[in-house]
Amino acid sequence: MLVSVRLDDTLISDIEKISNNTRSSFIREAISFYLNYKKLHDKAKLLKAIAKTKKFDLKENKELNGTLSDGI
Repeated sequence: MLVSVRLDDTLISDIEKISNNTRSSFIREAISFYLNYKKLHDKAKLLKAIAKTKKFDLKENKELNGTLSDGI
């Protein structure tokens, strides 16, 4: 896949000096890093939502059991 990126030449030069990588490899690494970050971030959001749902379901379950116990 071909990706075009427009960056400041000074920024690219500084990055090349610091990382000892070519522009292409730096961009590939940056995209890979972003995708990994996004996956982890999305997974963390999902796990947080699951924990919140489990907590709410436990509360509802206790209330339902209490109601059923009162009726018996």
